[in-house]
Amino acid sequence: MVFPLPFEVTRIRRIHTKRVDSLGNDVVVDDSDERLVRVAGWAVRSADEPKLAGHDRRTVDVELFAPVGEFVHSDAVELPGRSQRFEVIGDPENYEHNPFGFSPGLEVVNLGVIE
Repeated sequence: MVFPLPFEVTRIRRIHTKRVDSLGNDVVVDDSDERLVRVAGWAVRSADEPKLAGHDRRTVDVELFAPVGEFVHSDAVELPGRSQRFEVIGDPENYEHNPFGFSPGLEVVNLGVIE
């Protein structure tokens, strides 16, 4: 089954590259790559009990339903109509290999507001 991907979000991938400066010193340069990614949708968490994700156990503010492999830990995300920028918390939740033989082609990407 293929789910429609009617929405677009902006994915900002952070890239750390090692370079040598003019004095011969190793330096790390931070770059970013912005790309529009089509997604199935997202849901704002509204339960009484917060959902915690990642090694740091951060509170999940939004669950994004995206194609498998589009997002990785530490990507930043901009959602249409929202002024905040979000960050991917932990690894996306992938349910492709479940015991029921259903492969949704989507994974749940946990997002937290960047403060």
